[in-house]
Amino acid sequence: MTKKRSILKILKTCDAIEKRRLNPFLLEIPKALKTLKEYLALCRRFEDYCLDARTLNALSKVVALQNTLLLFQSSKLYVDPKLLKEKILRLPLAGLAEAFLKSWHPVVELEQLTNESLRTALLRWGLMAPYAERRRKHWSPTLEPTSIYLKDFSSGRLAKPKEFSETMKEVLREMQKVAEGKGSVDYWKFIIGKDFSKTVKRAYVTSFLVTYGYASLVKDEDGGIRLYPNETQKSVENETPASFPISIDPELVKKVAGGALSGS
Repeated sequence: MTKKRSILKILKTCDAIEKRRLNPFLLEIPKALKTLKEYLALCRRFEDYCLDARTLNALSKVVALQNTLLLFQSSKLYVDPKLLKEKILRLPLAGLAEAFLKSWHPVVELEQLTNESLRTALLRWGLMAPYAERRRKHWSPTLEPTSIYLKDFSSGRLAKPKEFSETMKEVLREMQKVAEGKGSVDYWKFIIGKDFSKTVKRAYVTSFLVTYGYASLVKDEDGGIRLYPNETQKSVENETPASFPISIDPELVKKVAGGALSGS
């Protein structure tokens, strides 16, 4: 029966809408009711009447879902995008300008553009010197970058890369020797040198050992700082970089110097 197939199709659509798979307004309720009325006139068996009642119940649920959707959209000031697009396209230019002015609410208004402000701006612009002249007057000349060579490292108390690498190896071997059996060494007792200048240099070299993964710098619960030399260079590529500034106070250096490398 053709009408029965139509009813089953309507019932299937209602079921999809009830399960939120389709928009409730995709089903034309008046057309569906007309088909259902025509099917009712052809009903002869009990099963046919049951199908008719079942379909009518499903249609009532769709109508309820349509009502719920309309209430939700109205509460959110919902407007159909297609309808809005058509309305905008039909608006004249003056209507668009009026709609913009009504909906435009600037957060801050600095000043109003008036004839007087335009005259002032035009006068100032006319009195300004040409851009090329102002650029020469106010801009300083750009200096070309200079280069530094390895031979220049000998001046200014800068160490050559090869010498610095050897110094790092010496300090690392010393750290490993002092920390042997204990695993770590007190930072302050380790960096203390014969004088303040030597101390600063050892601290500088130690910072490179930590940066490149040859040693680890750990602050313990008592606030002390300890150095842990690594047997092999530790990869630091995947670790989060952290800055740990340490101020070297000359008075503190003198205080610690008495017990340097002892009891560490």
